[in-house]
Amino acid sequence: ADVLKIIVDGAFHEAAMCGSWGFMMRDNNGDVMGLGAARMEHVASAMQAEMMAALKLYKQHPPAWE
Repeated sequence: ADVLKIIVDGAFHEAAMCGSWGFMMRDNNGDVMGLGAARMEHVASAMQAEMMAALKLYKQHPPAWE
């Protein structure tokens, strides 16, 4: 079966109002199919950092059904 394991994560430093995001996507054999990470400035919350990871994943690897 064609199965993908997707991990997204975000980090937030409240005092500095900055953070980072990252994602990794692997296939059913464990091979990396995509990954990305970056630092962010002007971050308002941990949720924003987490959602940025999901958004970047979606933009770089759109679902096959689109």
